[in-house]
Formats: sequence, structure tokens, C-alpha cells
Amino acid sequence: VMDLNYLQDLEQEDFYDSIIELAPAGSNESIRVDSNLVHGCQSKVWLTLQEDKVVYDSDSVFVKGLITAVVSQLNTIEEMINVKTDDYSYINLETISYQRIKGIDSFITKLNELASLNTIVRG
Repeated sequence: VMDLNYLQDLEQEDFYDSIIELAPAGSNESIRVDSNLVHGCQSKVWLTLQEDKVVYDSDSVFVKGLITAVVSQLNTIEEMINVKTDDYSYINLETISYQRIKGIDSFITKLNELASLNTIVRG
């Protein structure tokens, strides 16, 4: 688990730079299919679970970094089922736009659903 507490103390420009630094390089073309698209995001975001691991991609480096920050705090399917946007104090209107917050909320909602389905399928 990455310690990301420092993010809440950054000015907006430094916050953006720090989030972009978290983004993994390259893209994950294999998951870029319509069934993995997260609806409600300003940028294109794809999400799936593979062997209880969150696999994601985005056409925005900033969004990939933001998702990396969110996902880095999750270790179990139970955490994926129960996570909420409110769990991340640095995701607020002082750091990112309302539209981005809604996008992260859409990502987390889809993650909650996928993790719940994963539990049902394995149960």
C-alpha cells in the first residue's frame, strides 16, 4: 500500500504533477473493449478484474494516475466491494474538477459491482 497522505497537503499544480507521476507508462490494449468501459467518465477508462486484481487503463495520463492512487489502497475483494470516493480525502473540489470527481465515482461504482460479482461467482 502506497502512503499517499502527502497528496492532501499539495497545492493544485503540485497535486496534478504528483498524480501524473503515479500513472503507469504505456497502455493495456488487451482490456480496451467496450464491455470494460466505465460510463460517466470524461476520459475513456477501462476496468476489469483479473484473478482478484484490478486491471485498468485510460486515455488520460492524469486519470490513470488518479486511478493508480485509488487502486493502490485496495488489497482485497472486500475492500474493492466497500470502497467509496469519500475514502480519499485528496479527491475533492479543491484539487480536481467536479467532472473528474464524478468520473472517479463512476470508476469506484463499477469496481464495487465487479468485485461483488466476483464474490458471487466464486461463492
